Amino acid sequence: MFIAVLGVLLAGAAAWSTPGPASASEPDTARFTTRLHPGWNMVGWIEPDTTTAALFGAMPALDAVYVWDSGERAYRTVQRGSTAGGIDELSTGMGVWLYIRSDAPVAWERAVSDQSALLSLTAGHNLVAWLGPDETPIEAALARFGDALVGAASWDAEVQRYARYRRDAPDAVNTLRRLRLGDALWLELASETWWWQSGAERRPVDFTGAATDGIEPRFVFSEDVPAGEQQSLRAVLDGVREVFSERFGADRGDLTVRTGSDAGRCSGGRGSVTLPRGCAGIPWIVAHEYFHHLQGTLAGPNRKGPVWMTEGTAVYADRVYDGVADPDSTPEAALEIERRNSSRKVASTVSTLARVATGDTFRIPSEEPLNYSLGFLAADWLVAHTSERAIAEYYRLVSESERWDVAFEAAFGVDVDDFYSAFEIYRAEAAPPLPHLTDGDGPVAVFLGDVSPGTRAAIQAEMSGVQRFLIDRFAAEPPGYTVYVGADAESVRGINERFFSPRNGEYACGSRLPGVLVYETSCLRHLTDNRFVSAYFSVLHYNIHHAGPVPPWLAFGASEYVLTAYRTASGRASHDEKLLSSAEAAQQSGVSLRELDTPEVWDRTDGSVVRAFMFLAVDWLARHAGEAAIFEFYRALPPIPPRGVESAWTWEDAFESAYGITIGEFHESFDAYLAGLTFP
Repeated sequence: MFIAVLGVLLAGAAAWSTPGPASASEPDTARFTTRLHPGWNMVGWIEPDTTTAALFGAMPALDAVYVWDSGERAYRTVQRGSTAGGIDELSTGMGVWLYIRSDAPVAWERAVSDQSALLSLTAGHNLVAWLGPDETPIEAALARFGDALVGAASWDAEVQRYARYRRDAPDAVNTLRRLRLGDALWLELASETWWWQSGAERRPVDFTGAATDGIEPRFVFSEDVPAGEQQSLRAVLDGVREVFSERFGADRGDLTVRTGSDAGRCSGGRGSVTLPRGCAGIPWIVAHEYFHHLQGTLAGPNRKGPVWMTEGTAVYADRVYDGVADPDSTPEAALEIERRNSSRKVASTVSTLARVATGDTFRIPSEEPLNYSLGFLAADWLVAHTSERAIAEYYRLVSESERWDVAFEAAFGVDVDDFYSAFEIYRAEAAPPLPHLTDGDGPVAVFLGDVSPGTRAAIQAEMSGVQRFLIDRFAAEPPGYTVYVGADAESVRGINERFFSPRNGEYACGSRLPGVLVYETSCLRHLTDNRFVSAYFSVLHYNIHHAGPVPPWLAFGASEYVLTAYRTASGRASHDEKLLSSAEAAQQSGVSLRELDTPEVWDRTDGSVVRAFMFLAVDWLARHAGEAAIFEFYRALPPIPPRGVESAWTWEDAFESAYGITIGEFHESFDAYLAGLTFP
């Protein structure tokens, strides 16, 4: 099998010493002319799909057609006049050899397909078409392959020899310097990959609506907004409008901006932007909400489409503005930072963009964070394959279309389903989910570099021991997190760059986030049972922010209790000794558990005292309701409500459901319990 199609999918490869692209072509919008020379010509098939019979009929001088079959690692050929051949159809994105039997060059007028091509490339040699812009520097065209690129070559039919390119080779060796639309290219790759090319009509897409309607925004300030803040907001919005007009080709001024302490929540929509004073003082938030106004104004009153598109393009736009407004940054630098941030955020989910898409509804509450992070990556991908102005064009077309997907294909040149498939391929390389999400239940250890077998076995044993204990003793769900262990700093550099920020130019020897731990072997003394227990609870804590301000002693006390239970069961600690020392520390502290509910008291209280109260409180609850109630509390927490809607349940309701006692009753009982504790 040598051709697969998604939009257009192509796989192809061969050795360098073969027959042979044509010389330079003259592009026109939908058709242009290629000069074919006597003998072998290697061309990129950028036309719509065509039968070989039709090609022979249109080109009398054509004697033979060769196409490389990557599955068979051999050529398929068809000769003029032959009734048997190995090629029935030529598809957009293929590299093709044409043999011209003529005494003089032949002018070949070619149609240009508006299809995109998603090329499936194998390790080894691949023969493909270049569908991108004329005069693209070879380094820019092939940069996405990185270290996987071994070399490239293009055939010069006029002189009947190759121009070649290899990364890091001297200029004298690299004679292949630029690509033109319709060129064919041999690629030698060290590993298989995908290559999306956005088609011969690679946009800039021009926004065809009016650039501005000349109406200045109206500002409504409450009495508590000082004149200086009013002036600052006006200046910021002027800057936002200028940037968006230049970058996206869209600025609509029929807008009312309301700000003040009584303005409500930050929001933006058709004709209106609402900015409480906190939001109004943050320029990128102003830009984000103003872009929502642009979206609504361009799309009209019946705006349709998935929320990932709404929020993802707005995040893209506010990053562009932030990069322009910050004198120490650039739009590309700001976008690159957001790429890393979004890549980190989407690592904790396997939800696809198609799953997040909601059609005509605008909220899937549990997926809302993905609408921003995954949505940004999707918007960034679309811009990379079209232009920033295509975003504005999409929203304008939404106003004219019954369905948003029709507007999407018209603006971005790709069918929505094909885009979803192509984006997931990109995401698998650029922002894959953490391994534990795709490798069954439970935690996963990933070893990078030369980590000794003994070290690997010890880490796996401890991690598995904690997992079994949580399940067997507490009826907990299998804990899900990923531990990366590298032989040295270089081994985990790529992982650190995705998830963490360097300190003084260096990454920490051990770092943690919800769902991911990264350690070098030089600091494995810190990767103990405590880290595995806290890794599990950090995922739980990360997922309960929606349930209201759960007291920190309750959120973190469960981890302290479970760790003590695990160490007691494995003979490393004593539960009774922990109870005794905690009671002494709590009684002598001069604070109460209720007071630790307040951030001020929590922050100024010694850590050992805080841990003592956490342990004692959860120990009391476990004795009262049973240890299984610790995890039942997390299960009972309410689901995320729609944005702007209060939950019907609170964490207090979950507490009462799991432990069989109200939070007020618990505090009274716990205070009496602590006061009555005596020591031998």
